[in-house]
Amino acid sequence: MLKALLKHASTSVVQTAAFSCLLFGLFGFFNYLFLEPSARINSASLSLSAAALCIGAALIGQQTHRFWLTRLAGLGLLCTGLFALNATDLQLPLFLPSCCFLLAAVFLATGQNHINRIVWKAVGSIFILVSIVSFGITWLGLPTSPLIQNPIAFSAATIVGLLTGLGMVFYCFNQAAQNRSKLSVACLIFALSATIGIWFAQSNTDISEIRSRGEVNLTQSADVISQRLKSQFEALTRLYRRWSELPPSSVAQIIGIDTEDYTRDFSLIQWMGIYSHDQNLVHSPTNLSNIDEEIINQPSIKQWRANNVTQVSRVISAYSLKQGVPRLILSYPITNAMGDFNQLIVVLDIKDLMRVERIPYLDIFDSYVELSEDYLLPISSESFDVISLSELNGQHAFKVSASSSVLGQPITLHAVISDPTVFWQAARVNQTILIAGILLAFLLLESIESNRKLTEQQGQLIQMANFDSVTQLMRRDVLERHINQWLLAHSSDAHILFIDLDGFKPINDSLGLHTGNELLKHVASRLSNTIPSSALLSRFSSDEFILFLPESDAATSRRVAHELLESLQKKFEIENIDLYLTASIGIASRELHVTSAEAFIQNADVAMTKAKEFGGNAYAFFTQAMGLKYQSDLTLRNQLQVAIENRRLEVFYQPFVDLKSEQIIGVEALARWRDNEGNWVPPDVFIPLAEHTGQIMPLSALILEKAISEIAQYIAHPNFVLSINLSPKQLQSGHLINQVTELAQQYKIPFGKLQFELTETMIVDDAKSAFKQLAELRTLGCKIAIDDFGTGYSSLSYLNDLPADIIKIDRSFTRRVLTDSASHPVTEAVISMALGMNKSITVEGIERAEEAEYFAKRSCQAAQGFYYYRPMPLEQLIEVIEQETT
Repeated sequence: MLKALLKHASTSVVQTAAFSCLLFGLFGFFNYLFLEPSARINSASLSLSAAALCIGAALIGQQTHRFWLTRLAGLGLLCTGLFALNATDLQLPLFLPSCCFLLAAVFLATGQNHINRIVWKAVGSIFILVSIVSFGITWLGLPTSPLIQNPIAFSAATIVGLLTGLGMVFYCFNQAAQNRSKLSVACLIFALSATIGIWFAQSNTDISEIRSRGEVNLTQSADVISQRLKSQFEALTRLYRRWSELPPSSVAQIIGIDTEDYTRDFSLIQWMGIYSHDQNLVHSPTNLSNIDEEIINQPSIKQWRANNVTQVSRVISAYSLKQGVPRLILSYPITNAMGDFNQLIVVLDIKDLMRVERIPYLDIFDSYVELSEDYLLPISSESFDVISLSELNGQHAFKVSASSSVLGQPITLHAVISDPTVFWQAARVNQTILIAGILLAFLLLESIESNRKLTEQQGQLIQMANFDSVTQLMRRDVLERHINQWLLAHSSDAHILFIDLDGFKPINDSLGLHTGNELLKHVASRLSNTIPSSALLSRFSSDEFILFLPESDAATSRRVAHELLESLQKKFEIENIDLYLTASIGIASRELHVTSAEAFIQNADVAMTKAKEFGGNAYAFFTQAMGLKYQSDLTLRNQLQVAIENRRLEVFYQPFVDLKSEQIIGVEALARWRDNEGNWVPPDVFIPLAEHTGQIMPLSALILEKAISEIAQYIAHPNFVLSINLSPKQLQSGHLINQVTELAQQYKIPFGKLQFELTETMIVDDAKSAFKQLAELRTLGCKIAIDDFGTGYSSLSYLNDLPADIIKIDRSFTRRVLTDSASHPVTEAVISMALGMNKSITVEGIERAEEAEYFAKRSCQAAQGFYYYRPMPLEQLIEVIEQETT
């Protein structure tokens, strides 16, 4: 059951996976082409989009057996993998190329063989397992690789990998894809497009929101740093200007006080000092630290001091950056009353300058101020590791940059994610949206397909309930319903034509059911093209059709019947075989007071039987006389059925004698029947009726069993034989041999004491089946007699092929031997040929001693007729046998 469910769902799973990957790739390319670079880097990389597009195309190609498309997609994946090896926008630079190369190998070698199915299932399973691990990374907080810098793109790659695995595995469950309606595929594409579109929109929104937070962080940092420097510069500017205006007598004292106060009050100031114009240190409130002394005395800084004695200047010491104690050095000119220039040097602590208090909302970034591409100063960093721009880009996929101005000078700031939690949270939410949307799309596809199949099944049920499955004509019960409705609504005349094909059964049996059904389709087509547009046509049974002609007269029905017979006589060509058919048509009119469709059709059926009696290819109108005979036959049939079920049929026995000794050598079992009034019904009435209705089988079985059981005790006579007549249907049933064997064993009768009679016509009509059955009876030891020989259609030469031991000459020859001398040559020829082929001869219909003498002289062995004995019941036969014995 599980396998059946997987097979049923496989097409929908593969299609959902294929279109999901395909649409993800298309949306990814659109996202890459039309959004700004920072956004496209952080939602779906170009390599991931290309890989998803190729995977979707490969799955579609495989499911539709367009293997060229699968191989083309494999080539695309190979190119994507090569590109991914050197791409700078990858989140997993080793994993994605490896997957591309693996899938490329599978898709390029695709096919429909058993090995290919194993490979697809194995590779698909690997992708499913890897995706499960990736889900664990996303949702359970498992350890992650530092290469996973963009959880949003990573979560999308996880979904693509899972879809790839599911598509490959489920394809193996059912490689013959089920057809999907255009509506269901369109709805699937729409639902997936909406889902993937929402995912990209939400992902880009999340990235934009994080980017906005980064920009706010940079703006805030730039403002704080700028404000600190500005206030510092303004205070120092006021200071050196005031010093320039002091009288010479108080300059040294004021400078000493001010420098001490400034050094103490401004934490950024690491040291202040006054240098003379010849670069000698004139005053310093505090001693220089060792590192600051090294920085101040660096040749590059000395040169800078010398070059900027008369102007305001500032510089960042490269040496201090390398030492991890970044310093900003300021120079201010100081003039005295004599016009001499001194120089104020201020050393600021850049690390303290960059210490910006963060608010929690923005505390997810590491920010940097770009001095040059080689020097990026961290903001609010404890370690204060200076890195280059290339290093920053290499370590972080997400980066926000902003330009600002500090003291009138343009600067560039950069922010990178320090805490990826915000990205993982967004990735989980967006992944949930993507999974839910894809599942809903899958369920939508299954729902639409289920509804479509249900509608188709309902249509099929309606079709099956109303139309024949072979000919697509109206069913019998549906036609009867239409006829009944018409009879209730109208009082005018109408006709029904009951059409029965002549000779259809031999065609169906010899050429097979398929050819027979094709022939019926062609017949239905011809009938439909011949009848009036107002007529209703139905298939009644195997080779029978009913045509209802409302508002019609006898002339119209006669004309239609004639046209139908002409149409059906034309050649049918079925699978390069030429076939010919005729039909027998019975026509019934409403004028004979029919009140129901059943009676109406029954009348036409009775008339069709009459047309059959004309030899077929004819039509006949129903008459009152036919109806009376039908009712009589129906009554007789019902009574016969009761008699068979109650075993009220009797067996009469007519002895046959040896022509020389006139001793009884056997009896022929004959069926006899009294009706409900106790009158004997002639065998030539009820036997043909039983043959027509199918009652001959139980009737024959009953007579066979009764005859064997009743005569079993008299079989001990050395020459006594029980002869039983066979019907054609007994030979066709295939059960005759078993019946005879079981009865012979039950009543302990030797097979050699049983003789079976059948007419010459029975053998000719179904020679193959008859010869086989008769050969098996003869193998058992039973004798075979050909009854009524000479009245059938076979030639005298047919005697040589008959599987018979005894020839029974028909009574028509017997009656003429004394009155018509012209019959003697034929009679004597038959006798001579039978004797020449070692077949025994029994003469039927002996009624005079002269007839017996005629055949005795011509070496006939046995005779039967009223001259010897009439058919008699068992009690009388017993008396006859006892008298002959005594």
